[in-house]
Amino acid sequence: MHRETSKTLWSGKARGIIVDQWMVDFVDNIVAPADERAAEKLSLALDGKGAFRHFRETLHRLDKQWLQAWYQWKEQHLKAADDAWLHELYQKP
Repeated sequence: MHRETSKTLWSGKARGIIVDQWMVDFVDNIVAPADERAAEKLSLALDGKGAFRHFRETLHRLDKQWLQAWYQWKEQHLKAADDAWLHELYQKP
């Protein structure tokens, strides 16, 4: 599914909570095993108000591999969430 389409399928506060958890999962499961320093910086960015902005800014300051990895991770999770939403939508009577 195209990125613009996936953004319209689910949104609002629930989406924000889910994406916040994806950022934590990304740091814990992808970054931390490979680069503790980068993981620590990203974890600190996620603490407090403006977490998404701080996370994004920190990603841009780190090695480009982490920025690319985040966008791939997020896109995969958006697609999976869209697929689950569509499956649930069409399963209802």
